[in-house]
Amino acid sequence: REELEVGFSPLTPGLNVLTMDFSGKAVKEVKVYLSMPPTYNVEYKTFKVDENTFKITGNLLHASGTMSMEVATFYQDGTKEKFLYKVVVPGELRFNE
Repeated sequence: REELEVGFSPLTPGLNVLTMDFSGKAVKEVKVYLSMPPTYNVEYKTFKVDENTFKITGNLLHASGTMSMEVATFYQDGTKEKFLYKVVVPGELRFNE
C-alpha cells in the first residue's frame, strides 16, 4: 500500500491549502471529495507541484465540524487507490444566527 501525508493550512474555516505528499509509485492524477452533513458534497481536481506533491487551494473548509475526505489517486501504471480521512475543523458551532 502506498503512503500519503496530508495537511491543511490553516486548519480553520476560510481560505485553505491542502497539500498531499505521496511516497511510492508515480502519481498521474488526484481527485479529492469533501463532504459534511447534511448536503455539502464537492469534488476537487488537484494541481501537481512536483513528482509526488499535489495541492488544492480555496475555501475548502467552509465550517467548523467533522468532514469526510476521500482522496482518489490514479497512478501512472494505470492502478488507482482511495485514501479515506476524517477532518475535524475546530471552532464554535453557531445555528440560526
